[in-house]
Amino acid sequence: MNRRSLLSITGSALTLALGGCISDSEPVSQQTETTVETSQTPRPSTTTTETGTPKVEPINRLGGASPVELSAQPEREYEYLETEDEVRVQYDSGSDTIPFGEWGTLRATEHASRYVKTTLQEQSLLKTGVSVGAGIIELDELTETSGEKPVESEFNRDREIGPIVSHMHHYSREGTLLSSPAVSFDALVKATPRTMEVTMEFPEQDYTAILPVLCRKGWYQND
Repeated sequence: MNRRSLLSITGSALTLALGGCISDSEPVSQQTETTVETSQTPRPSTTTTETGTPKVEPINRLGGASPVELSAQPEREYEYLETEDEVRVQYDSGSDTIPFGEWGTLRATEHASRYVKTTLQEQSLLKTGVSVGAGIIELDELTETSGEKPVESEFNRDREIGPIVSHMHHYSREGTLLSSPAVSFDALVKATPRTMEVTMEFPEQDYTAILPVLCRKGWYQND
């Protein structure tokens, strides 16, 4: 199925490659522009449909549930460069080196996204039109907040990333609604934690990331 080019409602067109979604043949620096959202859900559009009328008002909002803390073991092989405090990762096409903090943030985001996905599945909320992935989350681009407006000091992350829950409506080229999420956006927000504190227990040292969890409502349209 062909779909028109889509823009992120956060204004950021990048989705980060995380965890098992990172290809063994591409270095991390190249994969930060690779779409990896669960179920390959298209990005929401901020443009209009062929009829010229926006169908769904885009909303970016942090989750409304209580913060969650968890710890996790690293699942991917890497080489720690102590002098530089960096990590070298080997791929089929070569190797790539990134700061340890960024590596920790990537790994923590992977585990946080898995947790959010499992939580929504257990509550029967991960249905048609709903997916869980990870990507850039810039706090100044939130369109709504639950509770007090978040500030960056509330979080600890070496990249502006975090888990993302997408709530997408699908339209035909002519502007006909083809499908809509089987659950309400408010229900997703209510079930999604506002933040995830993930401690990665690396052999060299623990790394704790505190990540925002974004719920985003939007729509996409066929080419």
